[in-house]
Amino acid sequence: MREYVRPWVVTDPPDALLLDWDSVVGCGRVWKRTIIRLCAHFGVEITLEEIELAHGRNEIRCLWAYVQRILLQHEITISVDDVQKLEAVLYYGDSSISGLCAEEGLLVSCETLTTLAESVNGRIAIVTNRPRDRIHAALESTGLSRKCIFRSVVSRSDVGDQLKPHPAGVLEACRRLAVQVSRAIMVDDSPTGIEAAVTAGAMPIGVAAAGNMQLRTSLWRAGASNIIESLDGLLAMIPSRNGKEGS
Repeated sequence: MREYVRPWVVTDPPDALLLDWDSVVGCGRVWKRTIIRLCAHFGVEITLEEIELAHGRNEIRCLWAYVQRILLQHEITISVDDVQKLEAVLYYGDSSISGLCAEEGLLVSCETLTTLAESVNGRIAIVTNRPRDRIHAALESTGLSRKCIFRSVVSRSDVGDQLKPHPAGVLEACRRLAVQVSRAIMVDDSPTGIEAAVTAGAMPIGVAAAGNMQLRTSLWRAGASNIIESLDGLLAMIPSRNGKEGS
């Protein structure tokens, strides 16, 4: 597993792991397809490559607001609330279309997640900008809700307007897990998530494909101390509590 590492290492076993959902635990295709389908609803074409470039430039802090901006560039005016309502239909589906929630998938095995959870004595949480119902639907669709791996899930519904890069989600997760923020690792694929971790005082680790240099550069600039390709790489990075690195 190739890794991009700054002169910073995890020297002590962390007390907690905080994980973003999209493109860290979950596969990430659903939110990108949601943008494509939302824009297509109004006759606007946007490609996956354009979305990934915008993500790498840290331009997508809120999916709904991003779609609103794209539509405005094509002289289509719509409120964020109306974008949100349409997104809910696309995600859950109705009598005429199948919902994107059925396409939720995992980037990492349940075995890896279980091992990571065990490495921090079960103190592992999801910290996401998704609304509560969307993240719980994703956990249910992927079977993780039945595995009971995550001790807590912090969503945008828990922090209101204080979304990443605001540190509220990171701080709330640490409060629920009863750990000091400085003893937690936050893993995120977005610069906003890395900024949230840095501001909160958690250890920030980015996730990006080896060839995605734009995103890797953005994560670095946001303050990521390490960049890995997947959570499998995190296993090897975290020292175990018996003094040996994870495997």
